[in-house]
Amino acid sequence: MSKKNNGFSYKDGVSLKEYFEAKFDSLKLSTDLVRQALEKRLEGMNEFREALKDQTNKFITRVEFQLVCEKVEEIKDEINKRPTWMITGVVSILIALVVYLLTHNG
Repeated sequence: MSKKNNGFSYKDGVSLKEYFEAKFDSLKLSTDLVRQALEKRLEGMNEFREALKDQTNKFITRVEFQLVCEKVEEIKDEINKRPTWMITGVVSILIALVVYLLTHNG
């Protein structure tokens, strides 16, 4: 015949104290495993955070980017001006040459 104490059966020969000690040991083991997993995860997150910080330090700032964009715009404007100026100069020289050839060979 087995004794019952609040739903706990003594038929397997385990006392209530032993039962709860086993449960607490199991809970402690589970807690330790979860703590280790969490620490490992946090280490990985810290490494990732450091990598992002290193990467961010290598990025160009907004001010530097704006300065580069302004310089590119200046160069682009200068390039756009030159061909028109050059073409005008070349056409003028060609017209002068044609006029010279027509007036002196006639």
